Amino acid sequence: MNNILFLLSKYAAFIVLVLLEVINLSILFNNNEFHQAAYINQANHFTNSIQEKISNTKAYFNLTHVNDSVTQFNAELLKQIYNAPKPSIPLPHDSTGPLASLNQYQFIPARVINNSTSSSRNYIYINRGTADGVEKDMGVINENGPVGVVVNSTEHYAVIMSFLHKQSFISAKVKNTNYFGELSWDGKSNKIADLKEIPKHVKVRKGDTIITSGHSSYFPENIDIGIITKFVNESQNRYAEAQVILFNDFSNLNYVYVIKNAEQKNIQALEKIEESLNKDQDE
Repeated sequence: MNNILFLLSKYAAFIVLVLLEVINLSILFNNNEFHQAAYINQANHFTNSIQEKISNTKAYFNLTHVNDSVTQFNAELLKQIYNAPKPSIPLPHDSTGPLASLNQYQFIPARVINNSTSSSRNYIYINRGTADGVEKDMGVINENGPVGVVVNSTEHYAVIMSFLHKQSFISAKVKNTNYFGELSWDGKSNKIADLKEIPKHVKVRKGDTIITSGHSSYFPENIDIGIITKFVNESQNRYAEAQVILFNDFSNLNYVYVIKNAEQKNIQALEKIEESLNKDQDE
């Protein structure tokens, strides 16, 4: 108690000064419209600034949930697009509209948690696994084109062999043609690939778009991959080659879609039979 009285006596003058300032400011703002308006304006500005920072903080922590919702919506759109029957394929008798489909493809959204681009054997890790339906040999794409193929999966995670891998390739074709070749990474730039085994009589020009051919169990047909920047048609070779600039930026992968192909096992069985026949012919 003595200490409190000592402090009050020591700072009595300062306390009285503060009280008088508060009384003066109160009288000023209550009786002067200009000062009152200025005070309210500053108070509102301060309050709005604090509320904006709180709102931005909440939005930041909610960003993952928003992105997950968007990717789930995109997965449903991809399902409709790549399951829509081709014009040459008659619709089933119970079809109800232009988007009636065979439901061959489903798309599982996933977030990239690790990604390498500096090696000759690059891999991508995602936060989806067998519990989500992700299994080995499933193709993976994003909004800019093919990304790679799943090579291993655990219950909640999976490893993708990136297209930027010396053993990775995609069956691709020139858009608006039925001629296809093998597209592989050039091993140097993250943006450049080489399209090989194009028949020499095919009219290929700089600026032509390269798309997936659909001749594999990994990717549906007609997924955009890149644009031809250079065409090589050497006379001593049976086939021509083209340099392709990829649409995908592999150094900036965030969300991807794993492709679940209902016909994958059947296609792979046929591929094994073809490989066996070709081997027997070679022998």
